Amino acid sequence: MPPRIELRTLRQQGLGELGSDGFFEWVKERVHLFRGAVIGTLLRNDALSFIGIGTLIERAFATTQLLLIKDQQLTNDPDPVREYYRLDTLLNAVSAREAYNSLYRQPVSRETVMELLILRNDIPRSLRASIADLVGELEKIANDRSYQPLRLAHQLNVDLRFSTRDDLAQADLQTTLNGLLARINALSDSIRQTYLEAL
Repeated sequence: MPPRIELRTLRQQGLGELGSDGFFEWVKERVHLFRGAVIGTLLRNDALSFIGIGTLIERAFATTQLLLIKDQQLTNDPDPVREYYRLDTLLNAVSAREAYNSLYRQPVSRETVMELLILRNDIPRSLRASIADLVGELEKIANDRSYQPLRLAHQLNVDLRFSTRDDLAQADLQTTLNGLLARINALSDSIRQTYLEAL
């Protein structure tokens, strides 16, 4: 059955036997199919770069937002058992649980999860990886008007690249994450003004 018809049926009949987990798996599968079709068939030009830029901005923003919300929950309720499950849920939400186990080989902790999802370049959903990839996409479409978004992206990339877990531990994480969200928003606005409003 085509996805549109399946979705219409789900809306009319509810999740039923599928359940919420099954529904989210269904959505995830469709998203992967769409992404594969785009990457596998779209001409390698500015259009593909803009799709990549949009995806990476959204990913950076969403990951940072998730970290901010989880940190607020953990700060307001410091129960170690709930902390473990909240962090585990966060890792699963960003498909990073296996990577965490492979890299850290220790119980989940706030510090290691923050390092993984902010500073590691080898985790696709991490903020650093998203911004590094975004710099690459911006470089592909650079023109004589591109100075501001490139500057903002490179500055954020350098700051993330040379930050350490100790830097995160010494800083107020709420302030750090809110600052990162503000910088991502400024970068997004700069991209919009440079490439979309200029047309």
